[in-house]
Amino acid sequence: MRKPAARSPLTFIALTFGISTGFWLIGAVTDRLSVELPGRLPVSSLMASAPLLAIVVWA
Repeated sequence: MRKPAARSPLTFIALTFGISTGFWLIGAVTDRLSVELPGRLPVSSLMASAPLLAIVVWA
């Protein structure tokens, strides 16, 4: 049996930061193009899902 690898909280924080930064940059570009999500939300509001995406990648 394989021993599960120890996961560092620092890895999770780095993944969350990286994913959030990607959404923030996409939001900055699309803000100039006047692209919005339904409910007049900016595209960068998708970074609220960054911790969930980081957990999926991290697991």
